[in-house]
Amino acid sequence: MKFYEALLTVDVEPEFAEAYKKAIEGENDRYFTENPILDKEGKLISNEIKPVWSGNYVNAESIYVGTSASSSYISHLEIRVVSRTQTNVEQFIKQYEREGATLVKKNF
Repeated sequence: MKFYEALLTVDVEPEFAEAYKKAIEGENDRYFTENPILDKEGKLISNEIKPVWSGNYVNAESIYVGTSASSSYISHLEIRVVSRTQTNVEQFIKQYEREGATLVKKNF
């Protein structure tokens, strides 16, 4: 089975780490949307629900460094992306590098 893979890191403030993790994973999840199809007169012919997906499987993980009795300190987030198409992974890398992430490794 051939997948294209990449690993990126991004520095985040510890108090926002879980929000970033949820946002990064969530924007790559599948979701459903209406798909209205109209005829020439603008009358609705069909409005079936269709799935929308980027084609990427994404996992973000908080990396903890140094612990004390009361808490751990988040150093950064690691973002892993896997896709069946190289173009999807390349676009993902470019987007996240523009937003401050650093590419650690790619497999393609």
